[in-house]
Amino acid sequence: MKGTITNIPLDDEGRRKGFGFIRGDDGADYFFHATDLSKISRRFIELSTGEIAEFTPADGKRGKDRAADVIA
Repeated sequence: MKGTITNIPLDDEGRRKGFGFIRGDDGADYFFHATDLSKISRRFIELSTGEIAEFTPADGKRGKDRAADVIA
């Protein structure tokens, strides 16, 4: 599935927290962690909001949708 990176939260010191959110083409929001990036994707610190990403929808913890194997 494809989607757009909508949010990569920062901590109080402006550093990335290591996770983000993708709005899928289906309209759902998907959580992703830096460890969910595919080995062929760019590094987490290089990602930006508004970028297009490909991912595999998966069941996450706490009933939230998760993006696995993210390529951006």
